[in-house]
Amino acid sequence: MSFDALSSCITTLQSSAHLLQNSLDVLDGTTHDMLRLSAVLNKKTFFQVKPQCDIDDIKKNLSAEITPKISTTLAKLENELSRLQRKKINLINKADLQQIRIENLSSYKSAKKPSKVVKGSDLQVSRLKFLQNKKDRLKYSLNRLTRRSPNPDGNS
Repeated sequence: MSFDALSSCITTLQSSAHLLQNSLDVLDGTTHDMLRLSAVLNKKTFFQVKPQCDIDDIKKNLSAEITPKISTTLAKLENELSRLQRKKINLINKADLQQIRIENLSSYKSAKKPSKVVKGSDLQVSRLKFLQNKKDRLKYSLNRLTRRSPNPDGNS
């Protein structure tokens, strides 16, 4: 082989290598964003339109799943609300009874005459105290019952 032929082969080889390098640069530039493009193109279901029958089926399934949970939660809330209303009524009644007790106690103290001295045996004194306590208990019970029971004419 001659030197000119060898030189020509080297020049051709260098131009081929340069052409390959340019091709690699072009390919690298065009495929650099390929991963993002493939990810975007794989998300086609995001933009896909669903048929109405599929949407209706999904709605029915969701409704069938959620409706019992909502009903049980609603029933629990109604029970708790009624319990709290009963508790409120009981507390109001208790406050009224305490107010009656306070009024009875203050009227009892004002009506009580400390200067009164009872003469008699110890048995008579203890019997008198017992009867006074019984009278106070009966007054308290009467006040409580009149507050608790509705009026016969229908007015509260």
